[in-house]
Amino acid sequence: MKRLILAVFTAVFLTACSDAPTQAEKDLEEVNKDIGELQSEIQQVRSENEAVESDIANKERELEEMLPEETGAEDEEESDEASEDASHED
Repeated sequence: MKRLILAVFTAVFLTACSDAPTQAEKDLEEVNKDIGELQSEIQQVRSENEAVESDIANKERELEEMLPEETGAEDEEESDEASEDASHED
């Protein structure tokens, strides 16, 4: 009987010490895998965000370049109208 109990305890102890990963180790591996995937997604979103910010900056620059041209054209029209008004008054 003692031998049987000793054999059972030895078997349980060896099973607990085996090389097979425990559930906690499996869960940890899964969490680490998820973390890696999330870090990859974060990096991808950051890259996309940088591209969008660059596009916005380019569009703002283009808009600023266009606005002075429109303002300049309006100034010329106003100058022409003022010249015409002045010539009609004479």
